[in-house]
Amino acid sequence: MVYAKGGAAWTRDRYALSGQVSAAQCNSVDPPTGVCVGFFPPFTTAFNFSASESRLGWTVGAGIEWALWGNWSAKVEYDYLDFGRRNVSFVESLSGATAVIEIRQHISVVKFGLNYRFGGPI
Repeated sequence: MVYAKGGAAWTRDRYALSGQVSAAQCNSVDPPTGVCVGFFPPFTTAFNFSASESRLGWTVGAGIEWALWGNWSAKVEYDYLDFGRRNVSFVESLSGATAVIEIRQHISVVKFGLNYRFGGPI
């Protein structure tokens, strides 16, 4: 049996962006050129941004199912889910700073299955 399907899709996403930034701050500028000629010692700052949201999208898929024996069958299926593009506000856990990041989410799923139809021999 060959089949196709389509419909609505829903997801609950949680995002995390962690890391650290190393930088050196200028402490002396050459007046005629405006070029930094002296730096304070470098410093490292950690960050930990996170966000969560629910998203609504759409899905399409297709598959093939084979009858094996008795009430048993096997299938392979491909599904594509599209949740579009959206701006998400990330909040840094230590400082409370926010950053808006565009998230574009598309998911491809391949499923393999073994099915049993109840009501017959095992």
